[in-house]
Amino acid sequence: VLYVGLAGTVLMLLLATHHMARRITGDDELALIAVLVLASGFYWLGLTHYARMDMMFAAAIALAWTQVWRALNGPVNRRAMLWAFGWMAVAAMIKGPVGPMLPLLSLLGWAVWQRRATDLLDRSVLGGVLLLVGVIGVWAGGVVLVAGSEFFAHLFQSQIVDRGLNRGGGGLWGWLRYGLTLPLVFLPWTLLFLVPRGAGPLPDQRGAAFLWLTAGLGALSLSLVSEKHEYY
Repeated sequence: VLYVGLAGTVLMLLLATHHMARRITGDDELALIAVLVLASGFYWLGLTHYARMDMMFAAAIALAWTQVWRALNGPVNRRAMLWAFGWMAVAAMIKGPVGPMLPLLSLLGWAVWQRRATDLLDRSVLGGVLLLVGVIGVWAGGVVLVAGSEFFAHLFQSQIVDRGLNRGGGGLWGWLRYGLTLPLVFLPWTLLFLVPRGAGPLPDQRGAAFLWLTAGLGALSLSLVSEKHEYY
């Protein structure tokens, strides 16, 4: 049963990756390539042998990113905006504040990048924020009701404040950790960067810009978090 559940979370991430790539690039073949690259990475294959919630967590974040893209790819798509916040809430319930943090940064960054910051005042954003805060509030209220306020305070301090802010950033190594370990985590595909090749056709420029912005903001924000893991 344990490994069936693990296999299910791995499948969820692969499907979410395909959905995100297909939605953002509009290219079915490129979406399939994205899944194959992810599924054949040495480090990722190792992670699939451990019963962790990280695959499900990453799937929820990927689906939230997809909906952020849909929400602001043209006139504000209010339904997609609400779905984005819904998936942020799911990610928060799976593994805490990093779940909504990454898509929220993409939403803010992408709106500002497109000079559409006023779109963040749309009623769908307010509705999404209320949805996210409401889900987290219900969870927090349930914890207090069942386990008491002292337990909730200890949980908040140890799992959020200490892990996020108070464990030390590791100095220079902490800032550079993800950049230095990414080539190893990305093996064997890192080796492709060593092979001379001509310039191919560029993907959709807007989609590529969104993905680069999302990756950059994600790397920066995770570097600011005290506790660091390569699988992030």
